[in-house]
Parts: sequence; structure tokens; C-alpha cells
Amino acid sequence: MSPGVKGVVREEMLRRKSWAGVTLSDHRMYTTQKGREETRQASRTAMFRCASRLRSNNRERKGKSMKRVTLVTLLALVLLLTVGLGVGSAGMIAGEANFAFIPNAGEASVSKVDLANGVAIARYYTAPRQDQEVDAYGESTLGAPFGVDPYDWRTGRLGMDKWGNAWAVNTGADFYTRDGLKPGYSAPQGTLAFIEGDAPVGNHASPMDFGSDPAVKVFPVGAPGDIPRTVNFDSNGDMWVGFHMAHKKYGYFQKYQVTYDVGKFATAITAVDAPVTGGTYDIAPYNAEIDKNGILWFASYGSTQLLRVPGQTYGSDYGMYSFNTGAPNPSETLIKYGSIYHGYGILIDNGANGDPVKVYATDYDQGDGNRLWVKVGPSAGDFVVEATIPGAKQLRGLAFDSSGIIWMASSGNSSLAWYNPAGGAMGVVAIPPEIVNTNYVPVGVGMDAFGFMWAVCRNDSQPAGFVVQYDPRHVGTVDFQPGWYPVDVGYRPYAYGNFTPPTYSICGHKYAATDGLLTPLAGWKIVLEEWDARAGEWVYVAERVTEEDGTYCFTSLTAGQYRVSEESQSGWEQVFPDTKYHEVILPEGATDLNAAAPLYYDFHNRSTRICSDDTVWAAEDQPGQTRFVDEGDWATWVMYTMVKDGSEKTYPLYAGQTHLAGELHVKNDADGNVSVRYVIFGGGDGYKDGYCGEWSGLTDYHLQVVGTFDGFNPYRNYNKKSGYGAPIPGSFDLKMIYDEKTDDTGWIEVGNFSDSVDVFIAAHGVAWWCGSPYQPDEGSTLTQVAPENNPVVSSAPITEDKKAKGTAKAPGKAKKQ
Repeated sequence: MSPGVKGVVREEMLRRKSWAGVTLSDHRMYTTQKGREETRQASRTAMFRCASRLRSNNRERKGKSMKRVTLVTLLALVLLLTVGLGVGSAGMIAGEANFAFIPNAGEASVSKVDLANGVAIARYYTAPRQDQEVDAYGESTLGAPFGVDPYDWRTGRLGMDKWGNAWAVNTGADFYTRDGLKPGYSAPQGTLAFIEGDAPVGNHASPMDFGSDPAVKVFPVGAPGDIPRTVNFDSNGDMWVGFHMAHKKYGYFQKYQVTYDVGKFATAITAVDAPVTGGTYDIAPYNAEIDKNGILWFASYGSTQLLRVPGQTYGSDYGMYSFNTGAPNPSETLIKYGSIYHGYGILIDNGANGDPVKVYATDYDQGDGNRLWVKVGPSAGDFVVEATIPGAKQLRGLAFDSSGIIWMASSGNSSLAWYNPAGGAMGVVAIPPEIVNTNYVPVGVGMDAFGFMWAVCRNDSQPAGFVVQYDPRHVGTVDFQPGWYPVDVGYRPYAYGNFTPPTYSICGHKYAATDGLLTPLAGWKIVLEEWDARAGEWVYVAERVTEEDGTYCFTSLTAGQYRVSEESQSGWEQVFPDTKYHEVILPEGATDLNAAAPLYYDFHNRSTRICSDDTVWAAEDQPGQTRFVDEGDWATWVMYTMVKDGSEKTYPLYAGQTHLAGELHVKNDADGNVSVRYVIFGGGDGYKDGYCGEWSGLTDYHLQVVGTFDGFNPYRNYNKKSGYGAPIPGSFDLKMIYDEKTDDTGWIEVGNFSDSVDVFIAAHGVAWWCGSPYQPDEGSTLTQVAPENNPVVSSAPITEDKKAKGTAKAPGKAKKQ
């Protein structure tokens, strides 16, 4: 595994968390990388930024994929980024999932909650209202009201498919009393209500009439009276429904295959293979989970509302069971675990690849219902008590937090219990009275994409339940500050866990490829797009900027077809992948950091930059001023006037007569000691002679400072006819050759001139320009810093990594040579 990518995932979670009491506008960590890139861009000083131009062209090329970002979307983003909602979580990154679907058992509906912003954004009816003239599937029954109280459907379980769609179970359990069907009712046909995960929510401020909502489709399952109670999806995408039964014995599981259209919308379900039964066991599937090996674990639990054998018993063969969904005959693999009698909530710890599966279960009403049980794998052996948690009562749903701590809904005392498998620490946290001021009962827990935990709370006597967010960090220490934040949902919310969609990651690295060696590259923008099959185009999802070690990671992605590409930069040529992008199918192609060999989606680029040296001279305000000779050699000099206040004077360093390459700084102290400093510009994307690049440093300088202009004469060519001519830099008293290019020589002490008013300076150097060929757009108003017909003293081009040769000497006081 790449430690760098693992670190990016960890940083990504931290940057997308905003803990209790911090508003969205105060803590928008997910924009850190984008802000860092903008800061880099703003800090560049070149006259023309070729890289920015190239990126603009890239955006134009990708315009089709961006066209679906409408004005409405942009306005929504503005609101998201500027309004502090009071909830402790950062804004959701576009295209990434951080929401929950909560079934409301008392009204046959499902609430969709935006966990990033702490608000219920939609509610979907899963069955008709009592006076609606439609059937259980939304078809018109004009003149014949449906006649069933939505409460009686007990929509109390939910599964999430790999596409992020929700499947709510309309059990029909409350069609019955202990003595049989309610008056006027017939045996209910159980149904599954499919709810499209990424459906637009703009028209769902209030639920739409059942049958008119395009995001909802209802499917019948089982026979009338079979009471579907659990729904799970295996790794193949097949759906397993557990039937609890009513007024009859022997529940069962049925496998269904789901047909989706091109837009991930379910259009049909088909029962396949024989039902999985308990044999001689009278199983009543109540809660179920599937592990990484395809083993389905379930709790068999009766209900006081369901008379299993009229006049005799309400029970079933209680306990925990498992079977292998991948076996030719799964019924033959069914195992009963007898030690835990009233199994209730179930939590799977799949561990890393190769690790054995651990299964945790709560026992709602054995004693105080405060025991957590564990079982390793489906092999021989039974569940054993892992922990008995003092103060907990009637434990139900449970979930891991990002630290591996198990949180459990303690229904009997409006609290949340926790247990750390690493070390055995445990405890109970009461939900504050101001949150549960009317005896709300927590029934389930889950974790969102930011690492916050959410508890589902219901109260049968109140018109609405809620989910409450809390920060699990530092639990068990004095630093624990949960920061509760409730969000209202529907009547009698009832979900034990798994109410958020399964999500996946796409991660990789950005490298410079040089002679077979790969070197990490930071600051590169990586773009993620998703294929919209309905629209027939790629749609922008998100972007990342590579970290210092070259890593990037997109997290919290739902299943789908994605394309990962890099945004080109001047001076580089992409050499891998050959297609210039990666296409990734999730979940099959997901980056699993727990895998022995995770799938990474890397990018390799080769530098196209070439470097050449240029002679630079310090000049007065304009290039070519104060030349030593009027024609021919363009060497220049500057005059510095001594000061008493210690201030500096700055002169431009020009290369090729007009290319601004840097600055010469001059100062003197109170005793008349003069110092000079060369500074070469770098970090910009400038345009010069058909190349886009930057000045990368100085490799040598020659410096002569004199008290009078005639003091230069010993260092100039001399002709009897024409007199003194161009200077000879090699004859200057002060000189330095660097093994490595430097952009700052530091202060060079050049001598004492306390008797002078003015000092004359000839400052020569060799600076290096590194750039890539670049052709401006036709009609562009781009003006390069130096016209091509200007003389440029230059050696033959060399590669950027070639170093200046010579003897290394530390910058500072130059010595005469």
C-alpha cells in the first residue's frame, strides 16, 4: 500500500470534517487544495502566464462535459459556500455522496437527509395514503380509496444498492393484531419501494402524491402475508429479502435479480433460485447483514404483534443464524448459533484482505439488553459475550466510527453506548435532555462521509422523529464534546444502520518520468468526471490537487463509470496512460487501501523544457541605458548614490538587452561599506522567444564597483583610436561560479566607499531561462518581453537538469580571483 495515498485519504477526511460548533462558512476545509492552487497562481510575477492560458484551453475543450452546470446549480453552490448552517460539517463536494435515507415506520415514507448540511431535503411516500384512489403500486383505482392506514405498513427496514439507491421494505406487519388481521384488512402483499438515489430534490420540499413521484417505484415481493422484513445486497448486486411470516411458521429468504435502465433506475426484479429456509428451524428473519465472503448473518426474532400459531405462541426459533449466499444450495449451509437468544442489531467487521470476518450482535431484551456479542467467521463455535456495558439498556442498532469504536443505540435510556475492541474501553453517553426532551428512543446509528456519527431517534407519541449528529472523537476523555445537532424527519423513523449509500475511492499518484525514474509531482490538478448514460455525455464531478508526495484521492463515490484525467501544464508531456485518462468502473475498480495491492490510477509526465544561458547586466530604469559603448556590445553600468538611512536601491537585471530577468539590490551602512545582491525572478510562466517558461537561476556573476567612472578603465578594452570600449567581465575583481543555480546570491560586500558620494557598478551575470515551445493563439494580443530580433547571447540548449559547472562557494562576501 502507498503510505502517501493512505495519508491523502486521512487528510481528505480531516479537511472535509468541521467539528461541533463550527459553521460551514467558518470551516470549508475541502477547498484547501483549490485555494492553495489559486494562491500559487496569484503569486506568479511573469508578464504573461502561459500555463493559465493552456488551462483555459483545456476547460474550453471540456466545455461539453461542463454544460450541465446550470445557473441554478451555481446559485446553490454560492448559498452552500456562504451560509453557515450551524451544523458541524463541511459542504459536500459535488458528485460525492454524503446523505442518508431514513425509513419512517409510522407513515410509510422515507426521508432523504443531506448530512453535509444537516437538513432533510426530501421525503418520499412508499405506499398510498388511506383516502388515495390508487393501489399499492400507484395505479389509479378511481372511486375506490386504498383504505389502509400508512402506519400499518411499518416501513421499518432499508437496504442500499451499489448505485446509492434506497430500497425500503413495506412489511405490512401492523395489518395484524395479536388475534389476527385487523377488521376490513386482507393479508398484506409486502412490497419494496425503490427510491432513486440521485433524483432531483427540488420538488420534494413536501412529499409528492404517491404514484406521481418519478423517483419512486414499488415492487411486490413474496406472497400475501409473508411479511418482508430485511433487504440486503451481495457483492454481485443481487438482492436478498428475508420474510418474517405472520400467522404461520417458517420464514425464509428469497434472492432477486434487479434490472436497471441506463440511468441506474430499477425497472424490474425477478426471483431466482429456490428460497433459503431454516429446515426444522422456524426462522423469523428480523435483521440481516452480508459479509465480504458472501455469508448472510441474520437474527431470528418474533414480534408481539404477530401471532405465529393462533392461540399458542408468538415466538419463533430465536437466535443468530448464517448461510452462504454463494453455495449451490444455501439452505444446506444454514447454521444456528444458540448462545445468543434475542439477537437484534448486527455489525460486520470485514477487516483487511485475508483477515477473518468478525460479527457483532446486540441482544435487545436478554436481561438488561446491555451485552455485545461477537463471533469470528461461520465455522464451528458460538457467539460469545465481548462486553457487558454498564449503564446501557436495550441495545439495538450499531456501527463503527472512523476510529474503529463501536457505537450502539441504547433504547432503554435515551443514550448511546460505545465499546472499543482495541483495549476494551466502554461507556454510555446520554443524549442531552434538551435534544430528547420528550423521551425519544434511539434505535440505530451510522457514520457519514465526514466521520460524524448519526443516531436515529423515534417517539411514537410525537408527529416527527429525528436524526442527531454527534462528534465521536475523544470519547472517554475530558476532551469529548459531542456537539449534538438534530434534524427532523418523519413519524417513527426506524433504521438500525446502513442508511447511507456504499461509497468507494479512486486514488493515484502524479509522477515526473525521467530516464526510467519516477519522481512525485505536487500541485497538479486531477479532474474526475462521471458518465451520464441518460444524457450521453461525461459530467464534471470533482477535482483534486496532488499533494507534496504526488498523491491524490477521490472518496465517497457511488458506483458508476468514471473518467480521471489531469489538467495539462506547460513544459510537460503526458506519457502515461496512453489514452491520456483512466476509465474506472466502480465498485469493481475501486482503490481499496486495505488490499494487498490496491488499484492506483497514476499519471506520468515527461518534461519538455529546455534551458539556455543568457548574459545579464544591471541597468538604470530602462534597458540599454548607461551603456559603456554606443554600438556593439550592450554592457551597461549603474550609478548608486550613497545614503545615510540604510535604505536599498534596486536596479533591473536585463538579459538579451530587454528581457527582465531579475534585480540588483544595493545598500551601504553608516560606515560607507557597500553591499550588492543579485535576485533572479522565478516561479512564473512567462513568454520569451517562442517559449513559455521562467528564469530559473544564476550560475555566475562578475562584479566591479568603483568610486569614479574612470575607475572602470582598467577593466575595459582599449583602443588607441577609439579609446576605452566594452568591459571585460572576466577581469573584474569580484566573481563567483556556482555549481547549483541560485536565485539569490545574498549580500556581497564590495568595499568601503566612505569618501565617495556616488558609486559606479558594473554587475554582470549568467542567468538561465527554462521553457517549453509555445505558440500563442491566432489573433492573440500577447507581446513577449523581448522581440525575437533582439540579440541574445546564448549557448546551445541543454536539458533543465544539467547543472552549472565550477567550484562551489557559499554566497556572501566575494573574493578577488
